[in-house]
Amino acid sequence: MAVILYNYLLDDVDQKIVQWLTMANGDTGQPYVFAGWYPDKSAQLTGTLGAAGQCNIEGSNLTTPTWATLKDFDGLVLNLTALGVRGVRENTYQVRPNVSAGDANTALTLTLLIRK
Repeated sequence: MAVILYNYLLDDVDQKIVQWLTMANGDTGQPYVFAGWYPDKSAQLTGTLGAAGQCNIEGSNLTTPTWATLKDFDGLVLNLTALGVRGVRENTYQVRPNVSAGDANTALTLTLLIRK
């Protein structure tokens, strides 16, 4: 169980791409704080799910966070059990990935695009 630091793939005034690399089961991502400046978000999950792999997209409006799983635009919780791209509906103060299930083969990368 590690906290995986994020890195920027793009750090522009109007949009940013933030990425957490090679997360295993039990890992969480370093929270990314963007203070609501970038309300348009999408999350892309790539890598290897392993057996029953799952990555939750979590957010919090608190500076000392209590995490909640965010939802997509259809109102479905973002408990990602398949690779792909999903939109993020809520605009929270901070966001992070949380790999909540998987096996020894689980190695997931979450890439978050945020735009004004």
